Amino acid sequence: VKFDLELNLSERGEVIAGTLGYATALFDEATIERQRGYLLALLRAMVADAEQPVGRIGLLSSAERTYLLEELNRTAAAYPSEVCIHALFEAQVRQAPDAEAALSDLCNEEARTPFDLGRGPLIRGRLIRMSDEEHVFLLTQHHIVSDGWSMGVLVRELSALYRAFVAGQDDPLPPLVIQYSDYAAWQRQWLSGERLQSQAQYWRNTLAGAPARLALPTDRPRPEQQSFAGGTVPVVIDADLTRELKRLSRRHGTTLFMTVLAAWAAVLSRLAGQDDLVIGVPTAN
Repeated sequence: VKFDLELNLSERGEVIAGTLGYATALFDEATIERQRGYLLALLRAMVADAEQPVGRIGLLSSAERTYLLEELNRTAAAYPSEVCIHALFEAQVRQAPDAEAALSDLCNEEARTPFDLGRGPLIRGRLIRMSDEEHVFLLTQHHIVSDGWSMGVLVRELSALYRAFVAGQDDPLPPLVIQYSDYAAWQRQWLSGERLQSQAQYWRNTLAGAPARLALPTDRPRPEQQSFAGGTVPVVIDADLTRELKRLSRRHGTTLFMTVLAAWAAVLSRLAGQDDLVIGVPTAN
């Protein structure tokens, strides 16, 4: 894992499920399982009474809070305990085994092969024949030339070209009005001078004074050098609670994502005794 804690959740049918990753250099699995319990307890409390203040939602016992926040980490600090959670985030967010094994080895080999940014190419393709009727196409790209949005476009257009080729048809894609290099040139010209300074200053002001790290009560001292070694525990929000969370989100005009994120932020705030948190979200939208 790249961070002390990583919560990865997604909707899976009628439930929300995923994992809570953690740095094994800092935490025991039992500690992370307790934190998972805190999150689920806080979500249930939100559904039971969305207006109850954060400070009245019982997560830590008095003895546990004293030990974790005052004796162990000395991170006890005031936080907006008389404000309900939705008010907090509303304020912030206005088939053959041998063949399959060989394919797996080829995929791993391809994924581990580095790119030469100086010479390229930055995109590689390999067509693997599994049988007379089955092939697997491996397409590997460096993130410097693609992202989540462009992957969707690439797969869609590649599929259209393949269907046309199989049917003996001509290229079905319309010619591009502009190339990406044209857009990049426009963006570079637009994001320069005073506009660039203004944009950069906004984030400097927004993140000014943000804590470098969250003072979580860990099972072991933080190592001098981060190792990225980690573990995960499963997180499952059952169908009943998921439905209630969706209802709560609609009532307050937020997405399910923001509701769960607010609960996770509240858990971290309670554990660390901090009211200023920085949570990274690895998504474009």
